[in-house]
Amino acid sequence: MFVTKNLYQNDDAWKSTPLGFSTETIGSWGCLLTSVTMMLNGIGYDETPVTVNEK
Repeated sequence: MFVTKNLYQNDDAWKSTPLGFSTETIGSWGCLLTSVTMMLNGIGYDETPVTVNEK
């Protein structure tokens, strides 16, 4: 069964983190990144938007 916990791009833990190498942040443009992170967590990986962003 696919189970994931909800993540929010504007979570204080990562909303100010630069998105990739740009000047934009996860909080402003990180919706897809956060959604992909939830999908990865659902299939068994232990990730946050910050760790996925780094990869």
